[in-house]
This record gives sequence, C-alpha cells and structure tokens, in this order.
Amino acid sequence: MSKKFMLQCLDEIVEELGDLKEAEYLPPHQHIAPGETVLATMNDESKRLCTLWNKLSAEGLAAIDSLEKQGRFLISDLSEEEHKKLKLLDEKHSLISQIMWFSVQKQANAFTKDVGIRSNWAIVTPLSKPQNPLEAMLESLGARAIQI
Repeated sequence: MSKKFMLQCLDEIVEELGDLKEAEYLPPHQHIAPGETVLATMNDESKRLCTLWNKLSAEGLAAIDSLEKQGRFLISDLSEEEHKKLKLLDEKHSLISQIMWFSVQKQANAFTKDVGIRSNWAIVTPLSKPQNPLEAMLESLGARAIQI
C-alpha cells in the first residue's frame, strides 16, 4: 500500500470527522454505575470518533436488518457489490473503534486499565465483571504455567 493511498484514506476519515456538527453527536447511553470511577470527560475529538463509531454501528445494523427481512442470511446470498460494501463498512467500523478507544485511553491516561464510556461523555473505570469459575480456573492454570 502506498503512502499516498494511506494518507488519502486517513484524510477521508479526518474530513468525515470534521464535518460532524455538535448537534449531531451521539453520546453513549449507559449511565455511570455505582462504584465506577470517572477518569475524565471525553474531549471534542473523542466525541466525534464516538459519534462516527455509533453511526457506523447503526448503518451496519440497518444493512443487516434489511438483508434479513429479505431472507438473505448468508454471504453467498449477497452480490459481490453488496459484499464489498458491507466489508468496507465493517473494516471502517473496526478502524474507527480502534482509534476511538486509543483516543479515550490516551485522554484518560489509562493505558493500563480497562475503560468504558458512559452518558454525559464520561470515561470510566468500569466495575469488574464477575468471573466465570471455569475462566478463573483456566487463568489460574495459565498463571501457574507462566510461573514455572
């Protein structure tokens, strides 16, 4: 992949982010749970990334819903053009997700912690999820194997 092509792809994303108006921002809906620690509030760049991520998620879900309503459940049910369009959407969503979470972690200086995003653009350290006993056992075995 050429540097020129890569910069063109990134320029398109930056332009798309720049075109978003504050009135279009799509904040997270999940409220801060008791015991979660607020680390920071998302800055404008993170809000834009989150909004684009949410828009791409909605676009993907709408496309899948439309295909399912037509009884088209398999990739083989799609035309080559439809498959390319969905694949591009999926790849773009994945890229924006990675950039957004990097931005959020960088802003909260939380690269060694799990972070979540909540309503009012809060960046939080989420509560740890109760661990499945089998997962705990496997982790324990893995930890012992590493220590040996």
